[in-house]
Amino acid sequence: MTLRAKGRWALGIQPRNFAWVIKDRLAVCERPGGYSANHRRVRRQEEIIWTREQGFGCIVSIIPSPANLHNYDELGVHYLHRPFGVADDPRKVLGRLYPEIHAMLQSGTKVLLHGEEVGDRVAGVLGGYVRYAGLVTADPQCVAIIERITNRQLEPLGRSFIAMAPYLPGTLAPTPPAPVPPPTMPILAVYKGSPVAEKPRVKASASTVSPSGRTTGSARSAGSAKAPKAPTTKAAVAKVPVAKPAVAKVAGAVKAPVVKAPVVKAPTAPVAKPAVATVPEAKPAVAKVAGAAKAPGDKAPTAPVAKALVAKP
Repeated sequence: MTLRAKGRWALGIQPRNFAWVIKDRLAVCERPGGYSANHRRVRRQEEIIWTREQGFGCIVSIIPSPANLHNYDELGVHYLHRPFGVADDPRKVLGRLYPEIHAMLQSGTKVLLHGEEVGDRVAGVLGGYVRYAGLVTADPQCVAIIERITNRQLEPLGRSFIAMAPYLPGTLAPTPPAPVPPPTMPILAVYKGSPVAEKPRVKASASTVSPSGRTTGSARSAGSAKAPKAPTTKAAVAKVPVAKPAVAKVAGAVKAPVVKAPVVKAPTAPVAKPAVATVPEAKPAVAKVAGAAKAPGDKAPTAPVAKALVAKP
């Protein structure tokens, strides 16, 4: 039995974080009724009614638990439960989910996908489908579109769903080209301070071994073959022997000893120093007064200087 709401709540309430991924075809929202502790039974019923009145033909739930799925049956809304938890393999779940969503969209059915919240997992699943369907041909462009729609930044988990979408079975996205290997560069060697391309190596040919143990031939070692040099002629230079004076040697001659003359030093005369007469310095006579104490700092009295009398004319 299908229950129909009447009155002011006939159109229901729009679910939280509702957004269109593909206009009038594919949408995303939070779990009807609220997430976790914010879940309300009355609000859940109103939001399910809203999805029905908006013409959504199927609600896809990727919540791991099957709780509250019976409410869709009570309100006459078709649903599809595809649990996608942390322990599930993304390739298996998405490889099954994407073909089902694509078939419903091709038949004209409006699809609403939701999880517990519009988080990284839900956003990554939607971005992966956009990439899977071939609507966007580049991963960075797909990431930017989903971030703009959901108003959140994709984490590595969501980005990994987008990256694996082109490799899932039944994908409509063009297969990414294989990476082009870098161009091969010739081996460089240092020759007289400047890098130059290494010369091709020459295989060693038959060679001979000289008596000294050295190898001779056209190629002594790989890569060290050199063209033979033309012999150079040098002008012949006649060497004239230098004549040395002949010294006659007498047999039995005895070498005379060398006698050194003694060196006699002449005695030096003593230097006479001139005699200097010392004159005792005359000290002025100072009259001593008996009983007079000499004050510190007093100077000795000087003798009066006699002045000559000059007769005036």
